[in-house]
Amino acid sequence: MTTTSSTDSEGGLHKQYDVILCGTGLIQSIVASALARAGKTVLHCDAADYYGQLDAVWTFPYLQQLYSKDENQNQAEGSITTSTTTTTTTTTSTTSTTIPDTDDTTSCLVHYLTTQTDQTCLTFHSMHTKTDFPILHIGTKVVTPYGMGCIEQLPQPPQQLTLSIALTNWTLTNGRHPRLFVSSPAAQIQTQAQVDAQTILQQHSRSLAFDITPVLVYAAGTAVDALLQSGVAEYLEWKALEGLLYLNPQTQRLDKVPCNKNDIFLSPTLGPMDKRRLMKFLQLAMDYYGIAQQPQPEHEHEQHESSVVTSLNERHLNQGRSLARPQNKAVQTSELEALEQYMDMPFSTYLEEQQKLSPALISLVRFALALEHGDSSVREGMRQLCQHMGSLGRFGTTAFLVPLYGSGELAQAFCRSAAVYGATYMLRRTPLAVQIHETNSRVKGLWLAPMEEGASPKLISCSHVVVPASALKSSVKSESKVLRRISVLRGKLITEGQQRHAIIIPPSTLGSSSPIYGLLLDETVNIVPRVPNGCTLVHLTTTVVGDGDASLLEKALEMILADAKNDVEEIFQTCFSYDLYESEGPDSSIEGLHQVRCAAPGLEVDAAFEKAKEIFSRICPNDEFLVISKQLETEIKERLGDHADEDDDEKRVLESAIGILAETESKGHE
Repeated sequence: MTTTSSTDSEGGLHKQYDVILCGTGLIQSIVASALARAGKTVLHCDAADYYGQLDAVWTFPYLQQLYSKDENQNQAEGSITTSTTTTTTTTTSTTSTTIPDTDDTTSCLVHYLTTQTDQTCLTFHSMHTKTDFPILHIGTKVVTPYGMGCIEQLPQPPQQLTLSIALTNWTLTNGRHPRLFVSSPAAQIQTQAQVDAQTILQQHSRSLAFDITPVLVYAAGTAVDALLQSGVAEYLEWKALEGLLYLNPQTQRLDKVPCNKNDIFLSPTLGPMDKRRLMKFLQLAMDYYGIAQQPQPEHEHEQHESSVVTSLNERHLNQGRSLARPQNKAVQTSELEALEQYMDMPFSTYLEEQQKLSPALISLVRFALALEHGDSSVREGMRQLCQHMGSLGRFGTTAFLVPLYGSGELAQAFCRSAAVYGATYMLRRTPLAVQIHETNSRVKGLWLAPMEEGASPKLISCSHVVVPASALKSSVKSESKVLRRISVLRGKLITEGQQRHAIIIPPSTLGSSSPIYGLLLDETVNIVPRVPNGCTLVHLTTTVVGDGDASLLEKALEMILADAKNDVEEIFQTCFSYDLYESEGPDSSIEGLHQVRCAAPGLEVDAAFEKAKEIFSRICPNDEFLVISKQLETEIKERLGDHADEDDDEKRVLESAIGILAETESKGHE
């Protein structure tokens, strides 16, 4: 979503901050909120004019404008383009990137940053809009001047040159529909598909919201805990994911992922032996999860008692989890002890050799239940599996929540939270370079591009700088890239219920080396318009090596549509990719410089919160993550006085917090 900068003049900037963050991606936004709550002075800048970077949500007109700009620039540079492929744009900058020689730069090193924005990081492979659907066959629904109809008979030249249409919204006394004969159909009628496409893409185009990196939130995961603890959850609205689907490689059909006992034993694709083995393994996983969640004993005699636990704690029996075991059913301690011995074994090997699962079940457990991105150990696989199973039943029938208005709202919510506690925000200001002390290799400040053309860059002093890995010229690109496809469908893809479903396509199903993740969303999360015949937004995401095959996700969509029972059709699609960074470069040795490296995106967002907590802990090792510092809390209460206990006075609390921080900053710079 495009917005304006929070700071419009140089007067809003201080000469020094504790931390400067470059880019408003989700990880940086979480870090900014945590730092502001810890009482740090924070400057958060971004070269773009919207929040979120690659975690943003874009409107349909903005995406079209971005693609057209990319195409025009390629043509101007003499690039060879086709209707399905474009090349990456070359970054240009209209601002001065020359750092002036001053007293501040005499004994310092200047590390220049790339001036590219997130838009220019994207490589567009295709973008296509379809609003014209010809009349092809008997049964096609059409819109006539006399109401809705259905083609009953096609013209048969040279004997018959008219089109016969049954008007379905009219019924005669004999129970039949009246017929309409049209000699020039193109001038008088339109197909229902054409009307729906024009309504969605032309009349309601601004109601379409496209997440660049769509994600889900575990109902009982790290993200939910952080959102509740920080209060940022109050800025957001949620819906429960309705279903988790799995593209069966054998049948090429979408099956419901069996997450509970009832699903397992009613599954038509699992044999009796597979059902028993899968149920036994998931019960073992829940026992492992239950014991892992027990509080650690503080004394040795408690350690001995906890080591002989033979049944699940009652605290874990009544939380609505679909696989929670009966209260008096004993835990198989021998199996749990055996599990501990295989923690460093590859997860796939453990499932095959120790659990005796079939190849089909191994694929189901790894990619649909544990949401495994690649090869992982038993320890990591069980952690991810238990996180999934532990979130079941908390909200709805699945383990996931969907944010309304797009996943990009998460980054914006944390930016808002940081601003409330005193962080300064500047959009449309490009970070140019990091200034380093030559003697001790420590961050001294950040150079920002000037607001006006022809002016000189501005140096802002700080102790810490947080930058995306893509901004550092020394960072190492990974061989892998993220490949994305966004499709708008007219109609409902799922026949029953609402269109909030996740789809997992396991590796090698379409020749891919990584799983393909899909999200089906509708108007219930406010990212597509509310139209009579419905609209579905489909996100497909995977990781490819090298340039990859852009048609991979097109094939995935075709398989998904082939399983649809409703009349649906793709009316818009765009496909793009962007680079990943596999390791930190030499700049990681600079004290106070923190890199943000984003892993390949999956379905869930917890990894971003864990990375943000790691960066925060390096900057503030003695402070709690996303918790207001005691000093700041005390000052707020003192300023509020008698009003401190009022529940409905959030505005006064926030104004007081900002006032205290402003006074602190002004005293520090006198």
